[in-house]
Amino acid sequence: MGTITLTGKTRGTTRLTVKAGGITTDTPVTVRSRNLLSYGPGTGDGLTATVNPDGSLHVTGSVAERHHGLEWAVTVPDGLKGKTVTYSSVWADNAGLYSYVTFDLASGGHPPILTGGKSAPIPEDATHIVLRLLAGDNYTPDTPVDLPSFKPILNLGGTPAEWMRPDNVEAIGGGMSR
Repeated sequence: MGTITLTGKTRGTTRLTVKAGGITTDTPVTVRSRNLLSYGPGTGDGLTATVNPDGSLHVTGSVAERHHGLEWAVTVPDGLKGKTVTYSSVWADNAGLYSYVTFDLASGGHPPILTGGKSAPIPEDATHIVLRLLAGDNYTPDTPVDLPSFKPILNLGGTPAEWMRPDNVEAIGGGMSR
């Protein structure tokens, strides 16, 4: 028996019509986001994030300490351990902030850190995918931040993909202490 693989360009629902001989079947199909991240509103370490209508994050506030900020953790989806993923993000002005993706490991070991355009396999003992948005060395403490559009994406494969709204933009974020 063969398989059919479909890749959608946009999220949402549609229908797949298959015709073989005189038999036609019409099946509903849900196109999921290629963005494996889950994020949403959050407050911590002086920053507040809300979700824009397009699914990007809007970040405001001020961080009193460098290398602190917000993070979102989501359980590693079934079947992804060992698969290569690539992290990238798009923002017009980073306001002295930086972002990366890492993983919580059951072993407590040192997970890979993925910055813009970097790829790595998800560790076999990864329990969570963690997105972090932090104040960098060039951030001036107590300087107000207004980052109107932050678009992070973690996609399958070894090359960055065009940003797509994640399926879940309601995951609650918080300060780095989780």
